[in-house]
Amino acid sequence: MHVLKVVRLFLTIFMIFFISSGLFFYVESGMNSGVRTFGDAFHFTVVALTTVGFGDITPMSEGGRWVTVVMILSGIILIPWEVSRIVKEWVLVRPPLLVLKRK
Repeated sequence: MHVLKVVRLFLTIFMIFFISSGLFFYVESGMNSGVRTFGDAFHFTVVALTTVGFGDITPMSEGGRWVTVVMILSGIILIPWEVSRIVKEWVLVRPPLLVLKRK
């Protein structure tokens, strides 16, 4: 039961990255030479949402900038929330540690 919840939470995080990449690719692929494939858009999304910010791909259009703003704001809210839920499920599944008493 708990394993399914954790898998579902990981899939939710993956879907955030996947949908954001798709939107960015849709908006930027025609006018941005840095976004030739969906993989380029996925790379940009991972770099943006993990706050690494290499700067190798940047949004060129107004739509691309808006998608990026919404993507980053939703990533700031949703990803930590999902990660906290994963950790909570992990703690529930993990057996309690034995506490050694001092004599």
